[in-house]
Amino acid sequence: MLESYQQRRERLLEGLYKLTEATVSAGDERCRKALLGLAARVRENRFTLAVLGQYKRGKSTFINALLGDPLLPSAVVPLTSVGTILAYGPDPEARVLFQSGATQSVGLDSIAEFVTEKGNPNNGKGVEALRVTYPALLLQKGVVLVDTPGVGSTYRHNTEAAATLVGQCDAAVFLLGVDPPVGEVELEFLRFVRDQLSRIFFVLNKTDVMTHQEVEESLAFSAEVISGATGACPPVFPLSAREALQAKLDGDHDRLAASGLLAFEAALGEFLAKEKGEALIDSVRAAAGRLAGNLRTALEFERRAWQLPIEELREKEQALRARLAEAENERRDVLFLLKAEMADRLRTVDEELEGFKREEVERLAARLDQLLDESPQARAPELLAKADTFLTEGLQRDFRSFGAQAEQKARDAFGNAVSRIARRLIALAAQVRREAAGLFDLRPGTLEWDERFERPGGWHLVIGDPPPFLPTPDETTLFPLLPRALVRRRIKRRYQDRIEQEVDRNCGRLRTNLLEGLEKSFGAARKTLAEEFDDAVSAITRGIVRALAESSPGESAGAAKLKALAGIEAELDAARASLAGTVAVD
Repeated sequence: MLESYQQRRERLLEGLYKLTEATVSAGDERCRKALLGLAARVRENRFTLAVLGQYKRGKSTFINALLGDPLLPSAVVPLTSVGTILAYGPDPEARVLFQSGATQSVGLDSIAEFVTEKGNPNNGKGVEALRVTYPALLLQKGVVLVDTPGVGSTYRHNTEAAATLVGQCDAAVFLLGVDPPVGEVELEFLRFVRDQLSRIFFVLNKTDVMTHQEVEESLAFSAEVISGATGACPPVFPLSAREALQAKLDGDHDRLAASGLLAFEAALGEFLAKEKGEALIDSVRAAAGRLAGNLRTALEFERRAWQLPIEELREKEQALRARLAEAENERRDVLFLLKAEMADRLRTVDEELEGFKREEVERLAARLDQLLDESPQARAPELLAKADTFLTEGLQRDFRSFGAQAEQKARDAFGNAVSRIARRLIALAAQVRREAAGLFDLRPGTLEWDERFERPGGWHLVIGDPPPFLPTPDETTLFPLLPRALVRRRIKRRYQDRIEQEVDRNCGRLRTNLLEGLEKSFGAARKTLAEEFDDAVSAITRGIVRALAESSPGESAGAAKLKALAGIEAELDAARASLAGTVAVD
């Protein structure tokens, strides 16, 4: 499979370079630059892989095992909210990116001073990220690794930082373990991650501290938990990152195989070739096909322009420009509708959030009353623990359900709106090309279009500050001295206030995330639609403009020019045919 992918990749690059040569012959600098950009995408073939998991799952050791070098510090205390990004470079180098915008080159032995809680308490140094270049084989293949802060540690900002980094990655490795087993915070983060990434690899780390039977039991338990959290049943790879790293350092292949790392690396390699690589090839091939099709249209109009008397050509060119001016106004009107669709969706989000907020506060307050009524004899510590658990689980359950619905509605609304607008623009572009082709006695040809757009992203639920929902120490000390009824009233008032705070905060967070996701997605779709329309329509004018600028078509120079254009068209057709060889064959 990897060899087949590499062959398709090489054929695609060959086809792109042939197309680029044809654009040089045709004098189309814009198309040439676009094709060179596509070729660069294929050559670089970068793939960003996040390594995620709870504190003490062994993420840094796992990355060190992949690299075959103890590059990253392995901390026994939680890491800060600083992500470490590792990419290929011929020389090992570490550079600190500060939140102020400044950068600083540091030695690899100084990494811990910026990414660990011990070296950089609460990220007091204001570090945005740490970028490391390293000459590892995996990185040389185009993989970029991201070591994220551990979720669920004492420091809540670690979880939020990890959630932010996920949005910048293509896939993730989620590390699990048995010490401790999967917890609710970890599962909540997994539910968030599943909606952000198309592929997650699951690794059960630290198997070297378990017996074979314990490993099998832990694998079965982890698979069951993952299935419940994601609705899927992906494989879970048993692995000892510590054993794998030492085996690579010692050059012990048998020990490396026994560690489980080879099996994971094989699965990752297959994914990179079969899924990620194939998707890149298909996307680039389609984009190159559209560019080549537009160039072919431009050449056909240019050839026809050289066959017409100059006065007739000028008349047709003026008529065409008048039609294109009308089309530009129509395009502007159609794209304005996209902005209106986004504004309408945002109004709907606000209305739905306000309704949910009111209902959720009432719903949780009623449940809290019921909880307190069901425990008339419970003492203050027990009531506080029950109320704390009730509020955390209630918010998680209700917001997870409503948030998932809100995200899906946003995606559906976006998809429907963009599809409607795209169909109108496609119809308009096709109409203009048909009219232009009729004006010049040509066939309109096929109009290719790309309707794949990035959908709005998700959000992450945040509940409380550690330790969550606990009264202040002074108030707690008073509870044994107060009547039980008064204690219950104070607990009820405290948690009713907390309910309103947490519901309001997470509604605001959800609105912000949905708004940002919608604005980003609608903005990108509008830009892409406008560019595709312009490319499709401008293809019918470029050749005519060149014909008018070079000389007087129809005179003695016309025969030589027509022969040259025929040669360019043949060159372009051969290059387009080579792209067809990059289509996957099952």
